[in-house]
Amino acid sequence: MKAELVTLLAMLAVCTSPISAQAKFPVAEVDQILTNPSQYDGNILALHGIAGTVALESRTFTVLDSKSSNAGGTSARFVRVTIPQKGQMVMPAPG
Repeated sequence: MKAELVTLLAMLAVCTSPISAQAKFPVAEVDQILTNPSQYDGNILALHGIAGTVALESRTFTVLDSKSSNAGGTSARFVRVTIPQKGQMVMPAPG
């Protein structure tokens, strides 16, 4: 159990690292996506932000704008992410 948890945390750290994501995909901030969403239609990209609300049952989570002065507050801008049932992504921990 402990080894699985350590492995999960290590995978999450590597997968969410902007440096490793930048090497594979273009990186976009939450604010960029909200400003011009059509620019990203049909593209795979790395989303840079802070994990907000996580709902395991519905396989959704929010990503808050990390550069906003209100990040984590009630007025922070966010993007809701839904993982398809076939998706293999690990749900992030809030924060």
